[in-house]
Amino acid sequence: MLQLLNPNILSKYVFYQLRESANPYGFNRSYRVSLTNMESVSINVPVDKNGKYDVELQRDLIGKYIKIDEVKSRIIVLLDKISGSIVEEI
Repeated sequence: MLQLLNPNILSKYVFYQLRESANPYGFNRSYRVSLTNMESVSINVPVDKNGKYDVELQRDLIGKYIKIDEVKSRIIVLLDKISGSIVEEI
């Protein structure tokens, strides 16, 4: 489990950032994220005009990631329906 040392960095934000960076780092089912593998990983955390971590912007971005996930799920359901319809016609 990932433990964040700074309370102004939201774990859900880090989760989405790590998930997005999985492909560039080559993480997959066989090459998993571990402490050793994480040493080379970096993510961007938004900061406010005072140079402090921007918690509100992190929350906003989390909301956008959640909406993207919902849209992806709906697309998958629709594609399954379309695929099923095509198979039924054949």
